Amino acid sequence: MYTKPTQVRASKGFICVGVDKGYLRLQFPRTLFADGKQRYVTLKLKDTPENRVIAEQFAKDAQADLTRYQLGDESAFDFTLDKYKRRAVQEVSSQISSQPELTLDQLWQQYVAFKAKTASVSTIAKDYKKTERFIAKLPTKSLNDAVAIRDWLVANCTPNAAKRYMTQINACCEHHLINGTISTNPFVLVKKTITMPKSQRKTHDVIKAFTASERDAILNTFKSNRYYSHYYNYVYFCFYSGCRPSEAIALTWGNVSNTHIHFDCAVVEGIDGLTLKDGLKTQDARDFPMNAQMRAFIQSIKPEGAKLDDLVFPSPKGSYIDSHNFCNRAWKSVLEKLPDIQYLPPYHTRHTFITLCLDAGIHEKDVKRWCGNSAAIIIAAYASFKRDLVIPEL
Repeated sequence: MYTKPTQVRASKGFICVGVDKGYLRLQFPRTLFADGKQRYVTLKLKDTPENRVIAEQFAKDAQADLTRYQLGDESAFDFTLDKYKRRAVQEVSSQISSQPELTLDQLWQQYVAFKAKTASVSTIAKDYKKTERFIAKLPTKSLNDAVAIRDWLVANCTPNAAKRYMTQINACCEHHLINGTISTNPFVLVKKTITMPKSQRKTHDVIKAFTASERDAILNTFKSNRYYSHYYNYVYFCFYSGCRPSEAIALTWGNVSNTHIHFDCAVVEGIDGLTLKDGLKTQDARDFPMNAQMRAFIQSIKPEGAKLDDLVFPSPKGSYIDSHNFCNRAWKSVLEKLPDIQYLPPYHTRHTFITLCLDAGIHEKDVKRWCGNSAAIIIAAYASFKRDLVIPEL
């Protein structure tokens, strides 16, 4: 195992190797300069055992120049340090050029491995996996063909998808550029050449939610549906709690008390299928206070002998509800039976709760506490307009 040497202060009259933010640098003693300030030359080499050997040789060569200067060769040592900066650049360029060129798919795999340390499992499984499948389809994966990749992307994807994929690829290459894996990022400028048609640019989205009567019609249709009545309780809870569907799916009876519901985890799509994730999208946990209506509902659906780790809203088979399967089968089937109601995805149960709370006069700061978003996001992303609002005569 490689143990990094501790930071060494430049001894009086000696040039040594130091580390700054994970990169090696030469440290020149302050006694060499009239202003008494220490000088550095960043080598742009990551602090690894192999690069330490290179850096130490740099330091020895610079020290040899200094020794010759002290012995009378006044041109031996470059006090501007330009000589040593140029050599550092040449060495890094030589290292990069001597390495085999990594293809875009190889760079992407390394990038995802790095991001996996901090990104959510659902982001890795959905967003990053989708980009990985796209990269696999590219006719070329060489960074030298950035323009060709752009052209293929524009020809085979919608403008929105093309912009999204190019942004991801650029972020990947920018990561490797910072790490020194590649010497240039050819996509940083190419990305800017992909523009969205004016007709497809988002100016301001109209937030949509169901009305109270539409909500009730959906619930009644679920309740009486021959095939999907099992999901009535789940849909009711989403409509009347405003929680994210992933939070309702993860809820166990251990999270339910007589006064509140404690949300502290979510079920998301992972690489190997549905998985339980600790914490919520924007916070670790939150409590939702139950009113009399919610309390009566919860008491009515709690089975006799329910265990603390039993799911409150299991699938028909007793496992986690698959939100995609639920949407494509149960939700769409029920909404098709209600042609007078505009189709909105299941996530809009959350929009509906938030909008109805605001229409009832609840302040957004309180809705924020119940739903786990900032007040600004509550207004910008969830609050729908009043459909029956009439412009006053002025």
